[in-house]
Amino acid sequence: MDGIKNRDETDLDCGGIKCPKCEDTQTCKGDCDCISEICKNNVCIPAESCKDDIKNQDETDIDCGGNKCPKCEDEKICDEDCDCLSRECKNNTCA
Repeated sequence: MDGIKNRDETDLDCGGIKCPKCEDTQTCKGDCDCISEICKNNVCIPAESCKDDIKNQDETDIDCGGNKCPKCEDEKICDEDCDCLSRECKNNTCA
């Protein structure tokens, strides 16, 4: 994680063999580069459960949080900092 797209990364500090998986809308080469595990036209896209207006799978709030959906906006339910866009989860709420 050096703030530069290098080595086999598919986007800035993500994708490839040694970096974390990429967030939705980031560049990918294959499904294994994406948190959602869905790479379409070289872009990571959300899993279907992340767009169904239901809190399901491992989502922490409706269509956000967990391992496969986008991070949650402020005031949404979270379990840990990485569930939130702000990277701050206080009392199970993104801050």
